[in-house]
Amino acid sequence: MNFNLVGEIPSEIGSLTKLTYLYLGDNYFTGSIPLEIGNLSETLWGLYLYRNDLSGEIPESIGNLSKLWSLKL
Repeated sequence: MNFNLVGEIPSEIGSLTKLTYLYLGDNYFTGSIPLEIGNLSETLWGLYLYRNDLSGEIPESIGNLSKLWSLKL
């Protein structure tokens, strides 16, 4: 499902500590993946950011996502 979301992924995403699944693929996000995504280490199991206009390096904090079993960048 495509919602045509635009802009940057906000760093506040890291404060959603109950988040288990984040599907933002197929949109028009720009900028980089927020470092704060690593704050979701105990809950996030699915992260989908593919088919956007993201730039920069993949943050090392993604390595903190110990529950993550599905990742599509």
